[in-house]
Amino acid sequence: MTAMVLNEKYELNDSVKAEMKQYREDGGFRVPNSYVVFHDVIADKCINQLRDDFGFKLNTVAVVEDGWGDKMEVARITGTTPTDVALTLQYHPSNQ
Repeated sequence: MTAMVLNEKYELNDSVKAEMKQYREDGGFRVPNSYVVFHDVIADKCINQLRDDFGFKLNTVAVVEDGWGDKMEVARITGTTPTDVALTLQYHPSNQ
């Protein structure tokens, strides 16, 4: 099976950029919802591609803190490859 990997870089639109700038200026206490929604859409595309194009069997998808103490969250995906290798993958907004 041959499949293309989703590897495009998505740019924030101007309104989300402005909200993120304000978030940082305010001390970074609450990530704007528009930023979360923006990355939810991208993470869903990646998860669907793993499943549909590569045969990845999803076990769990959870949103957890990234561990940096900045209240940012990541999507942590567990599952198995078509050859039954268990994997834990993480989608992080800053390296999408």
